[in-house]
This record gives sequence, C-alpha cells and structure tokens, in this order.
Amino acid sequence: MADFPFLKHFVRQKVLKRLPHRVKLGHRYIGDDLPVFVIAEIGVNHEGDMQRAKELIDAAKKAGADCVKFQKREIKEIYTESVLQNPEKQEWGTQYLMDVLNKVELPKERMRELKQYAEAQGLMFLVTPFDEASAEFVASLGVHMFKTASADLTNTPLIEKIAGYGKPVIMSTGMSTPEEIDEAVSVVRRHGAPLILLHCQSAYPANIDDLNLRLIPHFRQRYGVPVGYSGHERDVDPSVTAVAMGASVVERHITYDKNATGPDHAASLNPDEFAELVAKIRKVERVKGRKAKVMSAGEVLNRMALAKSLVATVTIPQGTTIVRSMVAARSPAKGLSPQRLGVLLGRRLDRVVEKDDFFLPEDLESVDNELSIPHLSSQWGFKTRFHDLEEYRKHRPRLLEFHMTAKDLDLQLPAGERYDQQLYLHAPEYYGEQVVDLCSYDDRIWNESIALMQRTIDKARELAPHFSGTPKVVIHVGGMSLDPVGEEEAKKLVYRSIDAFKKLDATGVELLPENLPALAWYFAGQWYQNCFVRADEIITLCKELGLKMCLDTSHAWLAANYHGFDFYEFVRACAPYVAHMHIADGAGVNGEGLQVGEGEIDFDRVFSILKHEGANDFSWVPEIWRGHLYAGRGFLVALNRLQKQPLLK
Repeated sequence: MADFPFLKHFVRQKVLKRLPHRVKLGHRYIGDDLPVFVIAEIGVNHEGDMQRAKELIDAAKKAGADCVKFQKREIKEIYTESVLQNPEKQEWGTQYLMDVLNKVELPKERMRELKQYAEAQGLMFLVTPFDEASAEFVASLGVHMFKTASADLTNTPLIEKIAGYGKPVIMSTGMSTPEEIDEAVSVVRRHGAPLILLHCQSAYPANIDDLNLRLIPHFRQRYGVPVGYSGHERDVDPSVTAVAMGASVVERHITYDKNATGPDHAASLNPDEFAELVAKIRKVERVKGRKAKVMSAGEVLNRMALAKSLVATVTIPQGTTIVRSMVAARSPAKGLSPQRLGVLLGRRLDRVVEKDDFFLPEDLESVDNELSIPHLSSQWGFKTRFHDLEEYRKHRPRLLEFHMTAKDLDLQLPAGERYDQQLYLHAPEYYGEQVVDLCSYDDRIWNESIALMQRTIDKARELAPHFSGTPKVVIHVGGMSLDPVGEEEAKKLVYRSIDAFKKLDATGVELLPENLPALAWYFAGQWYQNCFVRADEIITLCKELGLKMCLDTSHAWLAANYHGFDFYEFVRACAPYVAHMHIADGAGVNGEGLQVGEGEIDFDRVFSILKHEGANDFSWVPEIWRGHLYAGRGFLVALNRLQKQPLLK
C-alpha cells in the first residue's frame, strides 16, 4: 500500500469513520481515547477591549489550551423591534443583557485580527454566532468548525444555516429538554455535518448539584458522537470529573479577574486555575449527577432572556395560512419554539397576530384558553409588570403586585387614571450590575441598596392615589454570596438589615420582607442566600421592626430541604407574621416556582396550619415560574387549583 498513498488515505478515513465518537477538527481528531480538546472561552470577558482580548489569548496559550473562543452578534437580528425600541418594558434579564452586549461587541475587522493573532500562537480559533448574519461572517473567516450556544439549541433556522456549511458543529445542550436535543441533532445530521455535543448547565455560576455529569456517557451512547463538557461552576473539580466520565472536549471561561463586573466573570477561571484544570479531582463523587435533563431555575431565566421564539414579521389577519416569510426567530423566548417552525408553516390562523407578536402553542392545536376565573372573596391578585396591567386587570383581581426593575421607578401612570385594585410593588432585586443587599458590609452597596428601597417606597406613595387601600412593598433583604456563610454570620446579617430598614421612611406604606430560598438565583446563576431563610431570622426582624412578612411557599420548601428543617413547622412559626403570600409548589432544593400540585408541598396541610394559627387575613398571588406566559395561563391554572382551599375562597 506504500505505493498507493491515495488508497492508504482512503482506508485510514474509512477506519476512522467506523470508530465511534470521533470528529476531525482542523489538523486533529477529537473523540474517545484521544487527548481532551481544551477550549478557553474568552467570550465577552474582553469587555470590548482589544488589548485585553489579546492578553487573554496569551493567557490561554500559556495555560495549555488548544483553542480560544469568542462570540459574534448582530443585535438587530437577535431581538424584536419592540424590544430594541422599548428595552425598559422587558424583564430585567433582557434589559441587563442588551446593555452589556452593546458595550462588548467587537467589530468584524477586530475579530479577523484576533484570529490571526491566535493562530500565530498555534491556537485554533472558534466563534459562536448568535444569528444568521453573524454565521455568514464566521464562515468567511475560514474557521475549522462552528459553535452553537445553548440558547440557540432550539433555533432551527440558525442551526440549519451553520450545518449547511458542512463543517463540524460543536453544540452546547444547556437550558433544553431531551426532546429538543433530539430535534437539534437531527437537523445537523440532515445536513451531513459532523457533530460534537457539549453537556452544559447554563447558569452563571452553576450549582454543582445541578451538573448531572452522568449525562456525558448517556449522550455518547444515545447519539454516537463525541461528547464534551462546558462548565460554569466556580472551581475546576467538576471539569476534571467530566473528563473521567468520558468528556472529549472541555470548555471553560477564562478571565483576567473573577470579581470583575460582567455576566461571565464569576463563572470563569483565572489563568492559574485554568493551568491547573487537569490536576484537580477532589469533588468527583459529588458531581456525578444523574441521567436526567431538567432545566434549572437559572436556565429558565436565561432561556427566556437568551433563547428565541417564533414571531410574526408582519401583521397576519385571522384565517391566513402561514408561510415562511411571515415568521422569524427572535428573543425573548416567550412564545412558540423555533423547533416548531415546520409544524407552524401551512397552518391557518384562528386569530389575528400583530407584527412582532409571538406565535403560541394554541396556533398549532386546540388549547382550552377559556380558563374560568373562580369566584374568590379573599384578597387575591396577580404578579405582573406595568406594561401588562390591562391584561390582568380584566380578570378583576383584588390586587396587582408589580415586579419592579430599577428602570420601572421612572414610569408614570396616566394622570387621573384610577384602578380598583390594591397596589403592591415588589422592590427591584438589581440596580445596574449589582444585587440589592440591605445586609451588605460594603457601605457603598448597603447605602445604594437603601436608596433604591427608598425610591421604591416613594414610588408606592406616588402611585397610591391611582389604587385603593394602603400600598405595600415586598422586599428581598439581601445577604447573598457566591459561597455560604455560617449561622453565626447569618445572624449578624439579620441585624445589618434591621439597621437598613430603620433608615427607610415608610410613612403611608406597608413593608413586607419576603423569605428566601437557601440557593437563590441572581444574574441567572446560583448563589447562596444566607439571610431571611430560617424562621428565627424572620421572626427577629419582624419583631424588631414591627413588620409583617410575605411568605413564599416555594422558597420555604427549598430552604427546608437544603437546611434540613421541617417546612410545616416553619409555616407554623411564621404564621403570626404573614400578611401576604406568594403561592407556588416546590421540589428538592432547586425546584422553585412549580405549578400548584406538581411539586412536593401538601397545601391542604399548609392552609390548615395557617388557619389554626389565626392567619386568616392575608393577601396572596400565585407565583408560578413563567406563569405570565400565554396570557397568564400558568397563573389561571393555579387559581383554579387553589379555589378548593377554604381559606382562599
């Protein structure tokens, strides 16, 4: 065969193709029994600074990475016109991301320069495009492979565009279901492009109990492709465990400073940690996980802000048959998944869909949208935003609880407009890129948090004439951190928050501090919540300040499971202080905001305890994650399930 080099090459290719789980990236093969391909994700950690981007490339090379990865976006291609023109009307996550992305996007000529710089050092260059125009640009760079983000796993049009180039596709699988992964894999295979899957938990940073590394061998067996791991945890141990469990690729963010401001720094590794990546094995057992693909609470938040839905490109009259030109994939993810595009096309609409409106599941099949509003004499209402006020007002709730962002504090209601409902404001949890923290020992953060709470109270007084009754303000006290603190330190945080409350002028307004879960989600990443979690902390604050509380059932359930205390005893202890409730089911330590009856809470027992302890006069709202979608369907389902409770009738 030495005299026939072409035949020798042909046989080699055939043998390699028969070997399972192998893909060629540039000059090397990736897969089973081969060296792990290490990707240093620079992403947006360069913060738009070209010099910093080059320094991170240098650091990745020195640390031993094989590849550096960046991101490319055309903002106008990602978000709908209404989002671009009115970002202040969107959820906080969307507002935050748009501000960051507009600051950090590198021009095309700079991206070409970075590719040359990286390849001169022997590093492969990889770019994640977030829209089709960016995919065309990335292809023009002459890259060896493409990378798709978890947020775009369901974005069939983009995946088809990328797979159509025929080059290997590295696909992250975070914030997705097993069925969605199946569909995305089938799209790539239809185009014949080689595929590498990366198991991923898309929270920044991620909770190690959510990592589920057993999915790595599961994906290898199910799909027959190389499988790697894209990690967002705070240290290196889980990534090492992923390699031990069969990961062929490891992708981790690299940063110049883990404490820098931005969406990814906290979940990144510094250069020294990156260099030590393969040496750490201490937490192998803890991060093995289970063979289950379930979206965490952080992923639900990120999915809404980052993933895409099918929207109308034009106003579509009722009775129209849908064609491709009428549909686009745009963020945020509030409507029909782009994976349903093929099913949507050819359907005849039973309603008018305005330009930029989301297509909904009921556009594909008959759905009972006429959920009746039960007759309830208790003080019930909805959690909402100001731009959805009329949508929920039509159901005639007794109260409306507006979940505020810092930008909402500048909103005005029409002069003379009057509403029958009571006013509740859920105070902002963020300002800029900082979490509100009335427990902080950083005086700047503490004082700024107090000032924001005072602005919220002032806004409640300003809006009060538009509503009935005394306005209420629901407050998260703070006390969060990326690493947990001990119980003694937690007690000190309670008194720090008490000092903060004493600085507030709440004349004419009722303050309602809300209990929190032990593992909380800030910036769609998992943090530790160290204060206002246990009953004794809550009772201490309420007694010292003469306040009542907002009891969140889901938060309490998760905290009880994490800390090992009895949930029902917690309810009993807090009952005398309950003035308002957020009602949702819960499961485990992270199953937050589940639909009533779909978690682990015995609500019959909860309301029996409240009644026995004399807590009969509280207001309440259903607090179902994403319950506001599809015209508030999740909230309406909860109302119908809760109407059987005598205490809520």
